[in-house]
Amino acid sequence: MGQIDETGKCVAGGEASIIISTIAAMTSFIIFLYPDVYTPTTTSVSRIIGAIASKNSKTNGIVLDLSKTSVTADQLGMYG
Repeated sequence: MGQIDETGKCVAGGEASIIISTIAAMTSFIIFLYPDVYTPTTTSVSRIIGAIASKNSKTNGIVLDLSKTSVTADQLGMYG
């Protein structure tokens, strides 16, 4: 990261580093707040479960939308 001089201005290219760091922090915060929505089209229960497992490590939660598949929540072991 760049340095800040006595007037509070960024010097030596630091401004870009601060902006990038701020954007990265904001993006991480937004990803933390909002879950991922997954709408599978496959009819394979194991593929859906595998995709959820893969996504789960990258997000704060997953909303599963089964409107585009014939797989049911019961088949996935999800009981309301």
